[in-house]
Amino acid sequence: QCRLVVARNERENDIFNKIVSAEDLVFDLVDIPGPMGIGRGEFSEGDLLTAASVVARYSRARNKVSVRIKVSRKTGSERVLTVAPADPAWCDVCRM
Repeated sequence: QCRLVVARNERENDIFNKIVSAEDLVFDLVDIPGPMGIGRGEFSEGDLLTAASVVARYSRARNKVSVRIKVSRKTGSERVLTVAPADPAWCDVCRM
């Protein structure tokens, strides 16, 4: 019911900023620069936490205990989630 795509570099972040729609969720690191994620579809609370942890996993904060991720929409709604970065082995299994 939902999908997450994570940018790999600054160029992809720029592309994501151009293609994000009003319905999309945007996942951004709060305290350090890093990858951006776009979420599409119906996200439960658990899905939001999982997606935020995946974005944290692909950032320079991957070895931190917790990372703050801002989840927002173009409409202006936003919230900040604090998550542990996802396990790399789990991310490998989930990657499409």
